[in-house]
Amino acid sequence: MNTKEIVANLKYDYAWIGEVPLLWNGTKYKVQLVIKADDGRAITESQECALNSFLGMQDILTEELVNALAEFCSATYKTQIDRASLLNYIRPTGVVIDYNGDWGVTFATPWDDDADVAMKVSNGDVEVGLDEIII
Repeated sequence: MNTKEIVANLKYDYAWIGEVPLLWNGTKYKVQLVIKADDGRAITESQECALNSFLGMQDILTEELVNALAEFCSATYKTQIDRASLLNYIRPTGVVIDYNGDWGVTFATPWDDDADVAMKVSNGDVEVGLDEIII
């Protein structure tokens, strides 16, 4: 699915909402896509570029990111978790594109019912934290 097809299928409900494919640990998921917008404003060029970036950079959801997520989860939830175990515990739930073109992926975990874990891409730099870093 390309950017134009994805954007054409979005609906506005306080943000542009739809679905986007995401490849994680060899499994294809359909996750919620949220593109932030106020008052029904059109998606900006930087947001469209961010969506293209996400679609083209799904390969970063691999080794380096999984290791960073495992370290973050171990430290945050005070549990010893390695890369292999982490892949069995978390699953992607959504993609969020911010007003400024930053984007991130949220992951559900069994350790916290109130907050997901997230990775955020901003100017090519990747940050891992709770979902508040992107939503």
